Amino acid sequence: MTEHYVLAFLLGLALVAAAARVLGAIARSLGRSPPSGGGAIQRIFGGEEPEEDVVTLLRRGAFVSELHARTPTDAIAELVRALGSLLTGRKRFARDAVLERELLAATGVGDEVAIPHAEVEGVARPLLALGRSAEGIDFEAPDGKPARFVFLVLIPPGAHAEESRILASIACAVLEPRARQALMEAQGIDEVARVLSENARRTRSSNPPARRAR
Repeated sequence: MTEHYVLAFLLGLALVAAAARVLGAIARSLGRSPPSGGGAIQRIFGGEEPEEDVVTLLRRGAFVSELHARTPTDAIAELVRALGSLLTGRKRFARDAVLERELLAATGVGDEVAIPHAEVEGVARPLLALGRSAEGIDFEAPDGKPARFVFLVLIPPGAHAEESRILASIACAVLEPRARQALMEAQGIDEVARVLSENARRTRSSNPPARRAR
């Protein structure tokens, strides 16, 4: 029986994201009066700003169709460079932050996917760069498979709930083997974004929230 490493990663992040979002919203609500026409519960569960997912971030970030890198260190550096002007004056700092995070725990999640990520001082909003590697790069995944898809995620300091939602969004978009095959075959950022979006929808529809189960 095939082990779904990405599914386990997704479910864990979903729980973390939900808890962090609720706690953060409660904390914020204590410091201000309820707006007219809505209360704390609406703020907690409704959200006041649209959440960014992997597709939105990819279109704003960068896509490298074939990474030249053969090691995690080089892959991270290559993806940081790909973000170009979005990291003006912060590239070295961003690279070092991700590499330091990588030393704490490898970010290969299994099923040919790696998601190196870190908080970066001076980054005002989340950034994402996706790189593909036909041969794969060893990010020390639990299933031993080299990563053919490397998602670099940079977030502002303290944005833990947003980070968890983004990581869960990535996992959702690459969960199925056919999704990863389609992603490897996609040509250009528009087709890559379409593949990610379609597969994320498919995963969400076939994996309803756990709280519905009895």
